[in-house]
Amino acid sequence: MHSFYLRLFASIICVVALVFGIKLSQQGFQDVQDFKQLERIVPTSILGALPGENQLRGRAAKSSEQNYLRSPKTQRPTLYYRFLVERKERDSDGNTRWVTIQDTNRSVDFILYDDDAQARVLTAHWTEQIQWRLPKRYSRTEGDRRYSEWRIEPDDSLLLFSWVDVTKHAGHAPEFSLRFDTKGNYLPIISTLSDAEIRSDMGNVALLKIWAGISLLALGMMALIYTVQIHRILVYLSLLTLVTSTCLFVYGMASLASDVKTGAAYLQTQLERSEQAIISIFNSQEQDSQQAQWPGWQLTQPENEALWPALESWQQKRIRMLRLNLSFTNAIYQQQIARFPENLYAYLHGLDKGLSAFALTEAEAQTLQQKQRHFSPTKVVGMAYWWVLAGAICFLVFTYFALRTIKVKRMIENIPTTPSIGVSVGLAEVKGKVRIKEDEALKGPLSKISCVWYRYLIEERRGSGKNTRWVTISDKKEFQRFYCEDKAGQLLIDPYDANIITRHKKTERQGAMRYTEWMLKPNDKLYALGLASVNPENQDQLVLGASKHDTENADLFILSNYSEKDLMIRKAAIGMLSLCLAFSAMFCSAIFMGGMSGQFSATDYLASGLLAPLFLIFFMLVLHYNDLVFLQRRAQRNWANIQVSLKKRADLLPGLQGIVRHYKAYENTLLMRITQQRNQLNASLETPERAGDFLKSEQQLLNDLKLAVEDYPELKANELFSNLSETLTQLENEISLMRTGFNDAVMHYNTRIQSFPDVLLAKGFKFEAMGFLAG
Repeated sequence: MHSFYLRLFASIICVVALVFGIKLSQQGFQDVQDFKQLERIVPTSILGALPGENQLRGRAAKSSEQNYLRSPKTQRPTLYYRFLVERKERDSDGNTRWVTIQDTNRSVDFILYDDDAQARVLTAHWTEQIQWRLPKRYSRTEGDRRYSEWRIEPDDSLLLFSWVDVTKHAGHAPEFSLRFDTKGNYLPIISTLSDAEIRSDMGNVALLKIWAGISLLALGMMALIYTVQIHRILVYLSLLTLVTSTCLFVYGMASLASDVKTGAAYLQTQLERSEQAIISIFNSQEQDSQQAQWPGWQLTQPENEALWPALESWQQKRIRMLRLNLSFTNAIYQQQIARFPENLYAYLHGLDKGLSAFALTEAEAQTLQQKQRHFSPTKVVGMAYWWVLAGAICFLVFTYFALRTIKVKRMIENIPTTPSIGVSVGLAEVKGKVRIKEDEALKGPLSKISCVWYRYLIEERRGSGKNTRWVTISDKKEFQRFYCEDKAGQLLIDPYDANIITRHKKTERQGAMRYTEWMLKPNDKLYALGLASVNPENQDQLVLGASKHDTENADLFILSNYSEKDLMIRKAAIGMLSLCLAFSAMFCSAIFMGGMSGQFSATDYLASGLLAPLFLIFFMLVLHYNDLVFLQRRAQRNWANIQVSLKKRADLLPGLQGIVRHYKAYENTLLMRITQQRNQLNASLETPERAGDFLKSEQQLLNDLKLAVEDYPELKANELFSNLSETLTQLENEISLMRTGFNDAVMHYNTRIQSFPDVLLAKGFKFEAMGFLAG
C-alpha cells in the first residue's frame, strides 16, 4: 500500500476541494443571478425613475461649494477618492513585492444631473458598501513607495445602480434621492463604465468562480478515489460525471425557476410602481393621492384631449418615460422567456403573458425598438477568447498525457502474470525476486550497497532569489543483467532502457551540491513487464527487455520493487490527475465560449452538465478502442515474429535440398518432399492456419530426415548437412517458444472482441477474429 501520510494528505485535499468547490460554484451561480437582475433594470433618465431599483446615468456635481474632498496626493477637488500607498520590500531570497501600508476610501454626498432633472446621491455614510468601478487616475513611484488614486471629480459622467426614494411635492416635480443602504434586487454600483461593461466584468468573475468550483469538485473526486485506493479509471470518470452533472443540473433548474419567477415578479412590481406614479401625477392636487382610483392606461395616451393638455410638460415627459421604461422591461422579460426551457416553464406556471395593458404610440414604438437594438445581453469579453484558446490547448495536452499514462496502467492490469517457466515470446508480466547473475554485484556510489541497477544524480544550486535553480552536473546510470526468480524458475532480465520505479532513494546535500541515488537491490521483490524475446546468446533461453523496434510501446518496459497494485494506483493517480485537468480545461473552454455568445441561461447549465457524461463516453470509447488496437497489434507482432522465423528457412531449405540431391541415390523420395516443402513456404506465411500445416509437415520431414541419416553413413558424415539440421532444430525451438505467446495473444484478443461493450467497437471498426497457430 501507499504511504499512510500520502493517503491522509489526499483525504485532506478531498475535503478542502469539495468544500471550496461547492462554495465557489455557489458564489459563481449567485454572481450570474446578480448581473441578470442588473439586465432587468432598464436605463432611465432621472425624471423617469421609480421608487426602488434604478439604473441612472448623469454627471456629478458638488451639492454645495464647501461639500467636496481633496485627494491626498494630488490635492484635486473630488467627490470620492481611493488612496493606496504601497511599499517595496525585499525578502531573504532577494525577491521584491509591493506591500500595502495604506488603503483609504472617502466620499461625500453629491448631485447627479441630466437634461431633465437632478438627484441627490447619498454616499458619505455608505462608502464601503458601494462597488466603485473606476479607472486609476494617478500612479507614481517615489523611492520605495508607490502612490495610486482613483477619483470622482465634478462633471464626471457616472452610471449608478441604486435605490431611489421619490418625494412628492404638490404642483412641482418630485425630488429624487439615490440611496445604497436599502435592500433590493440590485447591486450598489457607481462607475464610469457602461452597464454592458459592468455586467461583462461580473460575467468574467462569475465564470471563473464556476469553473474553479467545478474543477475543485473534480479534484476532490480524484483525491477521494486515491484515498480509498481505487485504481479503476472508469470509476473515477463515473463519479466525476455523477457529481459535476448533478451540481450543474441543480444550478440549471434553480436558474430556470429564478429567471422566470424573478423576472415576472419584477415586471409586476414595476407595473404597480408605474401605476402609483401616474396616479400621483393625475391627482397631484389631492392631499392623499394613494386613495385615488387608477385612471387607466388609456388616459395616459397623448391623444387623450380630456386630460393630457392639462398636464405640465414635466408630467407629460415623466408619463412617456414610465410607459417606455415599462414596455422596455416587458420586452426584456419576453425575450428572456422566449427560449427553451424558459418558455415551457413560464407556460406551465402561467407566467408567459407579460404586459398587454396598453399600446405604444408610433413614436414610442420606434424609441423602444432603438433601445432594444442598443441593449445587449451580458457577454464576456477581453480575456475570454484567451480562456477558450488556453482551455482547448490544455485539454489536448492533458488528454494526451492521460491516455499515455492510462495505457500503461491498463496494460499492467490486462496482461496476466506468468510464471517464469511459462513465459513465451511477446509482452509478458512476471513477479519474483531479484537474483544476481554475476558473482559480483554493482556498488551504489552514494550508499556503497550492492545493487543490480542504480542511477546517480549530481546537482548544483545556482542563482539567487527567484532565479535559484538546481543544475544537473552529472546523471549516470549503471546496470547489469539479473534474474527474476519465482517458485517456477528464473527469467533473465536486461534492464537497459527500462522505466525503473524503486523504493530505494537516498539524498545527501553538501553545501550547494545535492547527491541523489536510486537503486534496485538483490533480493528485492520485483515486478517486471516487458518484451520477452529469444536470447541471441542462448537460443533456448528467453530474456525480458525493451522493444528495440516498437517505439509505440517503448514505455511498456517496467521494473519495480513496488507491488502490482501499488504501481496501478500510482499510474492511475497520474492518469486521473491528467483527466481531471483535461476535464477542467474542457469545461473552461466550453463555459467561456458560451459566455462570449451571451449565453447565461438555464440551458447553458444543463448543457454544461452534459460535458461530464460526454467526457466519460469519449474516454470510455477511446480506452476500449486502444485496448483492442493494442491486443490486435500484440497478436500481429507475435505473428510477424513467427513469419520472420519461417522466412529464415528460405536460406536453409535450398541448401538442404542440394545436399539431399547429391545423395539422391540414397533417398529420392525425401528430395521430393523437401522440394514440396520449399514451394509451400511462401503460402505458409499468409495465415496462422497455413503456417500450422507447414510446421506439422516440416516436423514430420525432419523426423524422416533423421531416420535417413541413420541409414546412410555418408549423409550423416556431411558437415554442412549437420549444420543445416542443427539450425532447423533451433528454428523449430524458436517457433515453439513463439507459438505459445502468439496463441495466448490471440486468445485474449478474440475474447475481448466478443465481450460487451468491446463487441460493439469490434463490429463498428471491423476488428476481425484471428486464427490460432496449431502445435
